[in-house]
Amino acid sequence: MDSPFFVPIVTMLGGLGTWVAYLIARAASGVVKAWPPQASAGVALVAGGLIAFSAYA
Repeated sequence: MDSPFFVPIVTMLGGLGTWVAYLIARAASGVVKAWPPQASAGVALVAGGLIAFSAYA
């Protein structure tokens, strides 16, 4: 936890985890497949934003 890379690593893994959780939910659930396209874009923006933030943190 004393590492200067703690925040970048956590945000990168958070972004990847968000994306993987969405993909698993989409594959396993009909409810997630019925979401409007804006919801999928929102999940992609959140996951991408976390990954991009990790590059500058």
